[in-house]
Amino acid sequence: MSSPRRTGPRLPDRGLSGRSRWNGGREVAVGERVTVRRYLAPGETSHLYTDVIGHVVTLDPELVVRRESGEEVRIPDADIAVLKVLPPRPVRARDIRAHEYSGALAWPGTEFEIVDGWFCRAGDDWSYRRDSAVPVLPWASAAELDGVRDWYAARGLPLRIVDVDRLVRLEQLMLDGRPVDPARIRADRELLLCTADSRELLDIVDAAFPPTPGRP
Repeated sequence: MSSPRRTGPRLPDRGLSGRSRWNGGREVAVGERVTVRRYLAPGETSHLYTDVIGHVVTLDPELVVRRESGEEVRIPDADIAVLKVLPPRPVRARDIRAHEYSGALAWPGTEFEIVDGWFCRAGDDWSYRRDSAVPVLPWASAAELDGVRDWYAARGLPLRIVDVDRLVRLEQLMLDGRPVDPARIRADRELLLCTADSRELLDIVDAAFPPTPGRP
């Protein structure tokens, strides 16, 4: 089965975007998520096609798609019946919670406990990060914060929660069964983190505190 003959200038994606009218001229590029309907060889199965869904690894000399399993599938142009560029996979709420959970475990403070689905942590921390609650379980709700408030009150701390996009909606905050007055809600300190090579940090320390003669 031969691929369509094309004339004119060579396109960046070798014309693969033209394999589906749904692409609307959108080019196929490395890293894009695609679904490819490919022809099967006669007698290979009882079906004419099979679908390959994954991310584009290479375009030249042939299309290679990496499935979610990690398998890389090489697809000759002649085997491509339809190629459609897919939108990025949406981030799921459970993935956001998992990310926040791992971050909280990495910065748990000196005391922590899960209360009503919130990871409550307390500790001596100027940034407040260790003195704030993070929604980490599916039932954590901004409308049910009494238990979280009481946990912090027992330690002489105010109620601080991390405003996680899609998991926390400030307009839904409730305490004692009543909506929280917006005037009582305010943003607190932000914590900015950066990374540096450990050798760079050691050089800075050595420059600030030169070794004392006779001491290592």
